[in-house]
Amino acid sequence: NNIDEVLHHIIESPETVHLSLRRTPAEVLQSDIVQVLCETVWVDVRLTLLSSRMLTFEPTEEAVTSRQEHLEAATMDINVLKVSHLEVSDVRGATLVIWTSDGRQYNFRRVLLPGEVPLPNGSALHEMAT
Repeated sequence: NNIDEVLHHIIESPETVHLSLRRTPAEVLQSDIVQVLCETVWVDVRLTLLSSRMLTFEPTEEAVTSRQEHLEAATMDINVLKVSHLEVSDVRGATLVIWTSDGRQYNFRRVLLPGEVPLPNGSALHEMAT
């Protein structure tokens, strides 16, 4: 059904029309464990990019047990459409700074693990021992 057909049926209907909308579930495009800066403390979070243009982050289980006081700030959703500025660097891993249109700033970092090497796109590659 296209929108014109739906509108036509609504206009022509003699009775009250009830509409329901269905969205396809968001799919995970990429997910990784990174750190987010909460005040002055780096907290481990799972950062997930969804197909719905949302960037979500929530504390890992280890962060829940070690840094209770910062967990509220470490759980958030960011609408990618509201990102006004983005800065990426690769100093000892990857650093991502996001500014949203409402003036909020989010700082993420991913420190390279032993055996990982940075790639040009900001990802990390773990070299397998042979």
